[in-house]
Parts: sequence; structure tokens; C-alpha cells
Amino acid sequence: MPMVTLVKTLDVSRLIKASKKSGIKFTTLMCWCIGKVASQVEEFYMLPVDGKLYLYDELAINVIVENGKGGINSCDIPF
Repeated sequence: MPMVTLVKTLDVSRLIKASKKSGIKFTTLMCWCIGKVASQVEEFYMLPVDGKLYLYDELAINVIVENGKGGINSCDIPF
């Protein structure tokens, strides 16, 4: 599965406020925001694999979180 990783510093104070007001978890809202923006960028649907450019019809957000045992868990959330 090809993957693109971006790193960006964001001010999420408004998102935290919305999370507290709505009762929706911050992580859920953050994933929705990332998916909403990424789905509007055509280039995110095109990924190079073995020297060829493939056009995908769906995106997924890969979430990595620390679990209670000190390890990490990972999952892909389709958007």
C-alpha cells in the first residue's frame, strides 16, 4: 500500500474547543479535517509505484496511537 506522509504544525485550539462543545473526540475531528482537506487535493490520489503513476479512487488516513501497554497500534481509516 503506497503512502504519503506529511508533517505540519497546526493551531488546533479551535478544534479542541469544538471537540469539548460537541462531545466528539478530538482525534475523530482531526481525522475528519485531514480527510476533508486531502480529498480535495487531486495529487493525493496519484502515487508512484514501481516507476508508474497510479490513480486511486479512495483515500485512507493512517492513525498511529500509543496503547495502554506502551506499544503502538496502527489502523487505516477510509475517507
